[in-house]
Amino acid sequence: MDFLYNMDLLIAIIALIVAWMIFSKRQQRKTEQHRDSSSKYPTQNRRCYYTKKRYISPTEMRYAYAIQRAIPTKYRLLPQVCLASIIEKHSDSKYQSELFRIVDFGIFDENYNVKLLIEINDSTHKQADRRERDAKVKDICVMANIPLITFWTEYGVDEEYIRRKINQYIHTGERR
Repeated sequence: MDFLYNMDLLIAIIALIVAWMIFSKRQQRKTEQHRDSSSKYPTQNRRCYYTKKRYISPTEMRYAYAIQRAIPTKYRLLPQVCLASIIEKHSDSKYQSELFRIVDFGIFDENYNVKLLIEINDSTHKQADRRERDAKVKDICVMANIPLITFWTEYGVDEEYIRRKINQYIHTGERR
């Protein structure tokens, strides 16, 4: 009987050691994963950055072509313009996170001074969170005295309409 009791005790001790080793190994892996994901630079063998397939969507591309044809040659059309790149905030607050928003296009003069910003809105911009974001972008542009035009995709790419809207803000007789 003592032999069986000792055997049960030995098996229980071995099981505890094995369980502790497995637990310890899992904890070590979790620690390594956390260190890899939180380090400033990921490990060499772990690739986490990839080139996007497209810089702008096919819809944005169609609008880009139409806008480019609508603006005089002395102006430049740039896609994906970050507000923080063109607007400075002067306030007591050190936070400027509201400027880290992207607008679809900006029209700039030959010295890269912003003349006009353009948003291309699809049906997702009718959602509450997007409407709130769009209102904030509009308010920022108004305060910075930068015109903002919105084109809705549901109306399609109407080049003459785009030209008329842009010409309301860019006054020049020059044409392509």
